[in-house]
Amino acid sequence: MANLSIDPPGKPVTGPIRFLSGRGGPILYMAKTEPATQSSSPLTGFQTVLAPVTSISNSVGSGKTPQILTLEQPFGSVPDWDLSSDRDGTLHLAHQIFGGGWNLLRVASVQNGTLQVDSVYGIGDCGFLRLVRDTSDKGASRVLVTCVLDRENLVLMLPGTPVSGGTVPIEPLELGPAGPGLAFADLSGDMPTRLDLLLKTEIRQGPLCPSGLFRGTLTLAGFDLSSKTPSIPTPLVPGTEVGELAAAWRGGLYCVLASLSNGQPLVFTCDTSGKIKDVPVQPFGDWSRADHWIGSPTVVADIAPGASCFRCAFVEYTGTQPVAWWSLRFTTAQGPTIPQQTA
Repeated sequence: MANLSIDPPGKPVTGPIRFLSGRGGPILYMAKTEPATQSSSPLTGFQTVLAPVTSISNSVGSGKTPQILTLEQPFGSVPDWDLSSDRDGTLHLAHQIFGGGWNLLRVASVQNGTLQVDSVYGIGDCGFLRLVRDTSDKGASRVLVTCVLDRENLVLMLPGTPVSGGTVPIEPLELGPAGPGLAFADLSGDMPTRLDLLLKTEIRQGPLCPSGLFRGTLTLAGFDLSSKTPSIPTPLVPGTEVGELAAAWRGGLYCVLASLSNGQPLVFTCDTSGKIKDVPVQPFGDWSRADHWIGSPTVVADIAPGASCFRCAFVEYTGTQPVAWWSLRFTTAQGPTIPQQTA
């Protein structure tokens, strides 16, 4: 039977959170959007600062001092963003740039403490963006990102041909008419030939989840990149509707953390065929009180040798106000089969 332990709550909450798999262990990042303290342009009057949550980073030890990233933006809306690190420990970032009508997508790496723009997509509206998760034991050598394009289709954003100035445009590959999703692939070598997709499908227009998102069902599907064809999706928790979702992969297991249609958390593991391994459980805590719900779910695998633990986190809300962030340890009953990853 899986074991679930809950750490004391963290405060304050300044914005969305994301786990990053660092060399010394998981690092939890939190966003804070505010008026710019120093701007490179009069058109960027706001900034979003991505900084590690000290209590998490210090407790696990990150190997290196975690980077603090500052994103300049024209408006004060909170952008969507995601982080990953490659086999060399280089930090990679995907984030929105709000443009009023369109939300641009930018992918960057951190070089000597500064953001180096690698690619950009500025033709359509990009939302629910996520970096593709690496499933190899060697660590990632490339960066890929998915997003919901123009509020219609989940797409894989592929680097195109460099243009003047060295900027690389991004070309979208449609994965399917689904809602928000996560993609997993072996990123250790050449361009992968297959993706595994954790999707929210059968989207219902209402009633909305407490987060304001449409509700849908969880499915697992494959996508052949050479033939550009998807496999038949496998329902993961039939009869259950979710709002937000997050997942991590290690040793043949997916650990999934989702917010249910009532805003409560659900966590479980399954294998690559979609077979449930650790049955879904609903953690109980302060967030279970009336008018409370969870948002910004995030999951990462523990990289310690032989570990069978996943770290989960989310933000507790009441109404529209964040109350605290919570970190959970989910130890799978499948045994210490999770190999060490180098980044």
